[in-house]
Amino acid sequence: MHQSGGGCVAGDALVHTTFCGVEEISTLYERVRRTGLPETSGGRYRVMDVRHLGVRTMSLDPSTGGFEAKPVTRLWRWEVPVEEQVTVSCRGGESVTTSSWHPFMVWSGGRVEEKAAGDLRPGDVLFQPNRAVRDHWPVAGYHEDEGLALDEGLAWLAGFFLGDGSFEVLTGRGAGHRALRLRLLGDRRETLDFAASVLAGRGAEANVRPDSGGRWSLQTTDRRFTGRFARLLEAIPGPKTDLTLPSGVSKSPLPVIGAFLGGLTDSGGYVDPRGRRVGFSTAYPSLARRLQALLSLLGFSPTLRVRKPKGRSRQPLFDVKFAAATKTHELAGLVLPWVHDPLKAERLAALTRPAARDTRRRVPVRFEDIRDLVAAAGVETRGTAIPRGPVRIGGETFWLHRMKWQEGMSEAGLLRLVGALRRVLGPEHRPRLDLLKALASGWTVVERVAPASTPQDFYDFTVEGHNNYLAGRGNLAVIHNTGFSFSRLRPKDDIVRSTGGVASGPVSFMKVFDAATNAVKQGGTRRGANMGILRCDHPDILEFIDSKVDSQAITNFNISVGLTDKFMEAVGRDEVYELRNPRTGEVTGEFKAREVFEKVAKRAWANGEPGVIFLDRLNAANPTPQIGEIESTNPCGEQPLLPFESCNLASLNLGRMVRGGRFDFERLGSLVHLAVRYLDNVIDANRYPMPEIERMTKGNRKIGLGVMGWADALIQLGIPYDSEEAVALAEEVMGFIDAESKKASTELARSRGPFPNFPGSALDKTGLEPRRNATTTTIAPTGTISIIAGASGGIEPLFSIAFTRRGILGGKELVEVNPYFERVAETGGFASDEFMARVAEIGSVQGMDEVPTEIRRVFVSALDISPEWHVRMQAAFQKHTDNAVSKTVNLPFEATPEDIRAIYTQAFELGCKGVTVYRNGSRSEQVLNVGKGAAGAAPALSPATGCGAPGGVAAAGGAGASGPTGARAGGAVVDLGSWGAIRPLQRPEGLQGVTVRKATPLGNLYLTLNTVDGHPFELFAQIGKAGTDVAAFTEGLARLVSLALRCGISPDEIVSDLSGIGGSRSVGFGPNKIRSIPDAIAVFMDEFLAGRVAVSPWAEVKAGQLTWLTSSNGGVVEDGTGVAAAANGAGVSPARPVVKVDHDLCPSCWMYTLAYEEGCLKCRSCGYSEC
Repeated sequence: MHQSGGGCVAGDALVHTTFCGVEEISTLYERVRRTGLPETSGGRYRVMDVRHLGVRTMSLDPSTGGFEAKPVTRLWRWEVPVEEQVTVSCRGGESVTTSSWHPFMVWSGGRVEEKAAGDLRPGDVLFQPNRAVRDHWPVAGYHEDEGLALDEGLAWLAGFFLGDGSFEVLTGRGAGHRALRLRLLGDRRETLDFAASVLAGRGAEANVRPDSGGRWSLQTTDRRFTGRFARLLEAIPGPKTDLTLPSGVSKSPLPVIGAFLGGLTDSGGYVDPRGRRVGFSTAYPSLARRLQALLSLLGFSPTLRVRKPKGRSRQPLFDVKFAAATKTHELAGLVLPWVHDPLKAERLAALTRPAARDTRRRVPVRFEDIRDLVAAAGVETRGTAIPRGPVRIGGETFWLHRMKWQEGMSEAGLLRLVGALRRVLGPEHRPRLDLLKALASGWTVVERVAPASTPQDFYDFTVEGHNNYLAGRGNLAVIHNTGFSFSRLRPKDDIVRSTGGVASGPVSFMKVFDAATNAVKQGGTRRGANMGILRCDHPDILEFIDSKVDSQAITNFNISVGLTDKFMEAVGRDEVYELRNPRTGEVTGEFKAREVFEKVAKRAWANGEPGVIFLDRLNAANPTPQIGEIESTNPCGEQPLLPFESCNLASLNLGRMVRGGRFDFERLGSLVHLAVRYLDNVIDANRYPMPEIERMTKGNRKIGLGVMGWADALIQLGIPYDSEEAVALAEEVMGFIDAESKKASTELARSRGPFPNFPGSALDKTGLEPRRNATTTTIAPTGTISIIAGASGGIEPLFSIAFTRRGILGGKELVEVNPYFERVAETGGFASDEFMARVAEIGSVQGMDEVPTEIRRVFVSALDISPEWHVRMQAAFQKHTDNAVSKTVNLPFEATPEDIRAIYTQAFELGCKGVTVYRNGSRSEQVLNVGKGAAGAAPALSPATGCGAPGGVAAAGGAGASGPTGARAGGAVVDLGSWGAIRPLQRPEGLQGVTVRKATPLGNLYLTLNTVDGHPFELFAQIGKAGTDVAAFTEGLARLVSLALRCGISPDEIVSDLSGIGGSRSVGFGPNKIRSIPDAIAVFMDEFLAGRVAVSPWAEVKAGQLTWLTSSNGGVVEDGTGVAAAANGAGVSPARPVVKVDHDLCPSCWMYTLAYEEGCLKCRSCGYSEC
């Protein structure tokens, strides 16, 4: 079994998908590519996004050993160095060529672990398919080709043909008369009578006759059937040169596959009751290989034997045994209903009973793998009882001595043992028992690992969920495939002495990790996320800072620059600092520290990244420096980690700690002690994916108890977030939690012992009593759990007082208000639906006179608070937190890079371990603003630009266009030129514009139409923020409309083409009905052309950090169904909704409830998180 991420399997490996059935992975890639899908190229790979194709494959659940059908999201083609290509061969004839670093799923010590191909050793046990594949088979409907449905009857006929059938082209005496004849031969008339009935059911006449050789024959030349059937079989008429497994068979329901196997058995198959063998022999290797792979996929453990040519034959014979003896009864049950040879059917019926005993296939499970299970069942495992005699478990008798002597146990015996243990053990042992059952049903043993004999191209899947799939050259095996510090990687262009080449640098490796993470989706429910950190003194630091200039690049990484104390001192003194090659430690150059610092601030200003991490401060608080240096953190930065350490975090809801207007410290203390014990238990109860992670996690036993609901608590206490009182209370509360967590950890150490790495640690040197855990406190993001708990996130202020869920309940909008504010508003008598909708539109109550001043002071949102208070609050919590604090300093759109630089400096001076900033709207590609130029008409278009050939535009008032057709825009006559040579008019410096808001099924759409002398010239459209699919589609549509307008296309034609386009939902009724985004654009342009768009002047309103625009009617400007605004001069340049407190479109639930807080984007509706 195999997981993706660079290299993976050779092109000749067979895989199974619902797209191609059983096929070589290289062929699958090419067939998908030929559908027209674009390939994205990287340094050593090409990749196609296939999510829309609905491709699925079978994937192993490592926790249970079962198989499930999972979506394939991407197909990859990789270049793998020849020296890294290895072939893994197993005892059952299985083999797969892969890259040496590629992980396999291996049974080890009673669980499933990953092991690189190059590290596999003879005797390692790999997982193979089991009957769970049949239980979760991904196909339910008949495969159809050219109107021919591959049902059970036709599948049987296909199998029979592959055993003893042929196609022949007949040429008649008449000119051009040709016919395709299907001919079948058989030893039993019953089989050909059934074939004739199948043909008759499809309107094809066929007669069964005796053959001259004492056999029976059937033939038909029905034109309506034979040609389509030949193409379905992928068979070439004429002498048989090669046959293969029809792809439609393995893309069919299980009964159809059973019927196909029945056809093979009836023709060229054999049934041996004594040897418990059912098989099929063929001269065609492609058919044999794919048939073996299909049977392996179904969990039957087939074998393939090649017989040497005999007699006059020059071809070897490929004998496929359908199933292992222990699984023949399962195969017989699938195939028997479709075997029509009476003798074979009788013999097959005798095989439907399980084998009485089979000791030849012994599963290499060691006694140590099950010792704890047997002990839990009440069996003494330390004495001599097991070697000397039988033991009783669950009412059955077992001899376990051979297992204790490392000889394993028969498959049937292991399954019986698992069944007995299930009857006596509790549910906590079920996962282990499920794994043992799965192993007994599908396993193989590595025989050798050797360099690949022939270099090949390599391919891979990205599979959702468990991210593995089945692959092999015959029988299939399961092949399997995150902050990172890149600071130790040698810089770009550094000499690699072993090869004479040069290094590609840390940024290139980050891109490779990013591509791999696209395949790893954290169990299928959460996207993969990484933290990439590079030290400020790495020679490639400038490239790293700019690595996410494109917001669509390296999308699975948050990046941070690791700043040192020395660097910050150089910034303060405006000095240079040295760059060092991490390979040699040599100085390679120097930069001015302040210039690098400003570059980091400017990039963060542009799109929120990189953040900054203060590395020396992390290591000053490192409790186990004797184990290693901290170089990186988890994706949101709150958990500094040594290599192979893991996060173990929890958060207390402080909003529930306020009782009667005061903070209940007594209740908080009891919960801290309970939570510390719980988190310590998690360390031992957890199952770790790698032994290195388990070793490091249990060695340091770090836990991180944090908080959420801080804003809720302050509101209940009536304390403004941005106040000295709030900062002081933050220190008091977190100081209390930290102290109580240390007491709880000390108490646990008395009963359970201190963490193993305590001797020699920083804690050991303090002389204090040992603790159970190296760290106890962390302020982590609470994106999902805070939504579940109905609490504000982490230590953040409210992001907005209210927001709108759009596109639900048939396209309606639902205003969701903070419950504390709603309660206050109702009590104060200023609550109404209209008022709450206005609050949701703005996100803040600042500047609203109907809200009393004291209430406005308490209900502040993230953008009402100045950056200084954000940093001070983070520092107050950091003061009493072992690890770090995840928080976002939210900034208004108008913030400058200098503001961000000041935040970094303040965070460093106040003792923070890192800081993340986000300027509202900075990840949008455009910004909605009203141009403020000189009043009056826009200047005429330049006579040197426009559509058509050079010189095809005349100055205003000049001669007409020289071409056959023309258009006038702003006083210029445009020559549309010859076909294929049309060029758009150049945009003038100043334009007049109109902006409206239209409700659509996907949320509010903001449209800006700029004009020249009242004629439509260009359109801008935005819905949500950049980076979402709907935003990209909308922007592309607007660009094409603009291109059409600037090339002289009549606006009426555009309206006509876009009008009425509908999707799955609509909003509005009658003339106000909007069916889709294109329809909304058509409606708006039609209203403009008809003069029905009202224009009113804009007024700018400021409150705190908020700035928004209103119309003369005092609200956000609306048209008959949306909004309108106009300005002269520079024109209206679109990009963000009128209000600066804005939510983005969630890619998971498609609600406009995605906000940036706690250092991460999270959705308030569904809990989606990018961390």
